[in-house]
Amino acid sequence: MKSLIVALLLVATSAYCKTISVENSCPSGAVAELGPEPFRIYNDTFCFLFSTTSKAVYADAEKSCSAHNGTLAMPKTLAINHFFYYAINELGFDEPLWIGIDNRKTWDRQSYNQAKYLDVRFDNHEDRQSYNQAKYLDARFDNHEDRQSYNQAKYLDARFDNHEDRQSYNQVKYLDARFDNHEDRQSYNQAKYLDVRFDNHEDRQSYNQAKYLDARFDNHEDRQSYNQAKYLDARFDNHEDRQSYNQVKYLDARFDNHEDRQSYNQVKSLDARFDKEKNQPSQ
Repeated sequence: MKSLIVALLLVATSAYCKTISVENSCPSGAVAELGPEPFRIYNDTFCFLFSTTSKAVYADAEKSCSAHNGTLAMPKTLAINHFFYYAINELGFDEPLWIGIDNRKTWDRQSYNQAKYLDVRFDNHEDRQSYNQAKYLDARFDNHEDRQSYNQAKYLDARFDNHEDRQSYNQVKYLDARFDNHEDRQSYNQAKYLDVRFDNHEDRQSYNQAKYLDARFDNHEDRQSYNQAKYLDARFDNHEDRQSYNQVKYLDARFDNHEDRQSYNQVKSLDARFDKEKNQPSQ
């Protein structure tokens, strides 16, 4: 099987031949040795030879380039990658390509191993950094919703409104991010927030294993780490002072004046619908 080898040819005028650029034109001597294969100059500096060979093995392709004082080219920048893309399309090559990626994958115009997130032309996502080996080459196109799991980090596209399907960022679940200032959301150790419909939740911090299933009111920012305390219904306003009830379960909080519920060790209050039975332990 034939493969297209893209070689970066460099002038061998010193011991640092791998870093010396070619000024203005490709070296005629090196090109003459390899025959009539086409070459292209990038930025009036680097000469790339597009050579069709029978070297279908990555190591053989490397040796072929090295024999002609070149090295397999690698798309380390967005501009170089676009240069490869348009040059190969212009030259009409259809063969698999070795372009200095690795010994397992060929360059298929879409899977850009070693490509970094080089273009971030959108509003307030400039601080997106390298998320555990997540590689994004170009985010200038529309349909990136199908970008898949890069070590569990899912960053689809920052230009659209509906990011509800952003999923597990280090096991943190944010199912609704309809507001503007959520860029600083960080890794909340195992904290689950299933609904963030209000504005001022940026300071929600790591609630160790605390589960809040409904945050429909405004002033719940000071909810703190309730050791294994479960509050399944928070439909009233003044429950901010609920404190750590060791293993106490309150399954119904439909009335107003339950602020004085205190820590009943191992006491189960399963129904708080009556006023005068608040201090009675379960039978």
